[in-house]
Amino acid sequence: AEHDYVQPTCTTTHRLNAKLVSISELSAPSFGERNIYAAANLRQHGEDMDEHEQRRSSKVLGQQAPTWEPAHDFGEWQMDYVEGEKTSMFIEVFDWNRFWDDESVGFVNIPLDDFNGSGHQHKEFDLLCCATGSALARITLEIYLMNRDNYEDAIVEKVYENARWCFSDGWESKVRNGLKDGEFCFTTASGEGRLGATFEEIAPAIPAGYHLAGSDWHLWAPQGASVAEGSWMYADSFKSDTWYSVVTKCTNVRRRVWCREIHSTPKAVQEENCRQLDQKKKKAAAEAAAAKEAEEARMAA
Repeated sequence: AEHDYVQPTCTTTHRLNAKLVSISELSAPSFGERNIYAAANLRQHGEDMDEHEQRRSSKVLGQQAPTWEPAHDFGEWQMDYVEGEKTSMFIEVFDWNRFWDDESVGFVNIPLDDFNGSGHQHKEFDLLCCATGSALARITLEIYLMNRDNYEDAIVEKVYENARWCFSDGWESKVRNGLKDGEFCFTTASGEGRLGATFEEIAPAIPAGYHLAGSDWHLWAPQGASVAEGSWMYADSFKSDTWYSVVTKCTNVRRRVWCREIHSTPKAVQEENCRQLDQKKKKAAAEAAAAKEAEEARMAA
């Protein structure tokens, strides 16, 4: 099946993911109300790392104790992290204003050495005043610093089920779903298929080094498509760039998407699986040798 989305395999040493959850009670502004957002970037030895851009959160309007629901995901940084190099995540909190410059409320500078090898953490930090360095409030973040052995690359696989409307049978044609020569009942996202191939023959096996994430093959319902109607989408041809959730006067074909997500198995897990398999083989070999020895002893007696 087509690998419709592939998160590139990371060649750097670490991945960092951060989510903004909440900020505790801030002081009231001198005028109006608080409209809070935050900006995050990476620093090394106190200086911005040029290769990593600043990332902004969404705004929470009219709250002195803003909470992001769900937590705002700053996304993932891929980086060559070296312990002891004073690498940190710098987050500055701003009060947005429609007419004037946004006001800097405070900041937090988080050393990544505190998270190396610790996995996922939900943690509070002091939000510090930019002018005095004193604590203004508490900011809650979810931080995950992953080394290479814990990477999980994500792949979403898709298989398309196709049909063509026939004047005599409508969508219910029993002969190859009413399809013409060169069209197939099941295809990859690139259009590859085989005459008479079933879904099981087109859908690939999970490759070595990957595992299923969530449910196996299931129907994907794009926005507007009716699950009750089978999640079908309609167009004038299979090459169309525009698909509709309802039949139009130009509709000739329909398709629906079967998908699943697979993740690469982290290196550490693969090594443990190999170790356990090796132990089973050694145990089986030892049991076979013991049985053979016992049989030879019985025969000799």
